[in-house]
This record gives sequence, structure tokens and C-alpha cells, in this order.
Amino acid sequence: MNAPVSRWPGQAPPSVTVNGESVAPERLRESLDELLARYREHLPPAEIEASLPAIREDALQNAIERTLLLQTARKVLSSRELAEAVTEARRHVEPMLGPAAADGSHDPLLLARLEEDAVLRRYYTILCRDVPRPRMDECRSFYAQHPEQFNAGEKVGLTILRWDDPAAVSPAVLHAHLLNARERLVGGEPVDSVLVSLQAAGAEVRNVRVDVAALPLGVVEALAVLEVGRWSTIVRWEFNPVLIRLDERIPPCCASFSEVWRMVEDILWTERKEARIGEEVDRMLAKAVIAVQ
Repeated sequence: MNAPVSRWPGQAPPSVTVNGESVAPERLRESLDELLARYREHLPPAEIEASLPAIREDALQNAIERTLLLQTARKVLSSRELAEAVTEARRHVEPMLGPAAADGSHDPLLLARLEEDAVLRRYYTILCRDVPRPRMDECRSFYAQHPEQFNAGEKVGLTILRWDDPAAVSPAVLHAHLLNARERLVGGEPVDSVLVSLQAAGAEVRNVRVDVAALPLGVVEALAVLEVGRWSTIVRWEFNPVLIRLDERIPPCCASFSEVWRMVEDILWTERKEARIGEEVDRMLAKAVIAVQ
């Protein structure tokens, strides 16, 4: 894994205090790493390098605003709510950390960040509790103005011959079963007939309609050369070997309002809550005592 191209290249992070509270250098570096990760998704390295001074300023501002929000959250939330937030964070992090969560060898910065995130989620719930949900006419208007956001990608209808419990069959035996099944299916034998002969060995057939974008790369590549009605060679799906028949291709289309109105509502409601949080941050910044050296 590549090391993050972060830090304040060529210099130490600035010394920052917010209302008398020092912002740890690690927090500034973390804020910069997050921004750089986003920029790398859209910009080439040369453009990122040229924009680095502005990116550092944005990272500094984000760290200051996060500190202000946490300071306010710790005043607004009760001691019980703060303790519950910490418990929530630890409960979510333990599965990720595994043994490190029990023996204390985990990254303390990661756990602290997750605890802060849990505190902020609770604070945002309080801050935004009176933000109204958008009306249906507002949702329809947004949908009409932004139809490109609701284009449904290409879908495919598939018949999948798979094993209910692949681990119960040796890989060699499973491979032999699939080769035999493919030969019979390509030869024109009905799926039901093939399935009957293999059910005792653990075979099953599923019919699905899925977004191509959600499929594993190997499956997408196999489908790219398949004609409708044809069976693939053996491919891996969710780490298990399967046979796939392409039953239909459904071209991209614009989803109807009735299909996506809940999504539209969530988009508008989220925008309103983010605006409320932004207003609160502006209020905090106007009153805060901030020193950057």
C-alpha cells in the first residue's frame, strides 16, 4: 500500500489552538490525508501538487471546524449521551480491529476518531431535529430539474447455476460437476433436467436481475462476450465458481419519480441538514478565538 502523500510537505504542520484547545498535529495531517484521498479520485498528481497550498488551507479549516463542533457537542450532550457515544464507537470498531481491540494494540487515533464521529452524530441529531422533510412538490421539482442524477445503469437478467455450500465439496469435484453441467447445458439440455441430476450434490439455480456496476469484474468480463441465451464458462462470483446464462440485457434508462422519490427526499433533507450544520459552524467561527502559528 502506498504511503499517504500528505503531511505538510517540506514543513511541520502549523500550531493551532481553538478556544484555548490545541489541535494535535496528527489531526491536521489526518484532515489533509482525507482531502488528498478525495482529490486523487479526480485529479492527476501534477494538478494535486500544484493545488497543495490551497488544499492545506482547506484541511486546516476543516480541522478547526471539526474542533469547534466537538467542543459544542460536548457541552450540549449529557454525560450519559457522551458515554453512550463512546460505547457505540467501541462496539463498531471491535469487529474491524479483531484481537487488537482486546489487547490494546490498536491505533489509538483511529478509536479516538470513531468516538468523535459518534459524538458528532448524536449532536447533529439534536441540532437538526426540527429541520423539516421536503414536501412532495419540492421532490418532484428537484427530480424534474436533475433527471441525470437518477439514470438507472445497465441491468442484466441472469440464470446462475451454483452450489449452496461450495465448502462442502472438494474444489476438484465441484469443478468437474460444473464442467459436466456446462457441456450438457450448452448442448441444449434444459436447466431443470441438469439441476435434478445435481441437486443431491448441492447444486441450485437462481434467477436474478442486477446492475452491471454491482457485479464482480470477472463476471462483467464474461458477460461482455456472451450473447443472450448463452452460458458462460466457469466464473467466480463471491469467491465461488458458478455458471451463468445471460437471459436479458436491460439498457440504461431514467428511473421514474415513483421509483426514486424516497432517494430524492433523502437528498433534499440531507442538504437542509448540512445547511443547518453550516450555519451553526459560521456562528461558532464568529465567536471563536483561533490562533494559527
